[in-house]
Amino acid sequence: MRNDRLKTALFSVPPGELSWLFSPLRVGLPDDPLHNARLLELNVDLYRKARDLGGKVYPSNALPMSTEDWRAHFGDAWPKLADAKARYAPGNLLNPGQRLHW
Repeated sequence: MRNDRLKTALFSVPPGELSWLFSPLRVGLPDDPLHNARLLELNVDLYRKARDLGGKVYPSNALPMSTEDWRAHFGDAWPKLADAKARYAPGNLLNPGQRLHW
């Protein structure tokens, strides 16, 4: 997709004209936590490889993202996001499980 067509506020995309969505959708097994943990490991490995090449993560994902991961993802936009979250989600009411904390 063309990056200049993406107008959502704070939507982070790699630099350049074009971006591609790469979204592996893995299915976990309710009775096999080791299998599910392995899937998460594979997701993290793919994410780190893509990130190291300049890729960005789609905010709704199956990755265990830390606050520092999110801070790095949003980069210079992090203060703007922090201000918006403080204003519109006092007490961290929105997305508490995503670890978008300050």
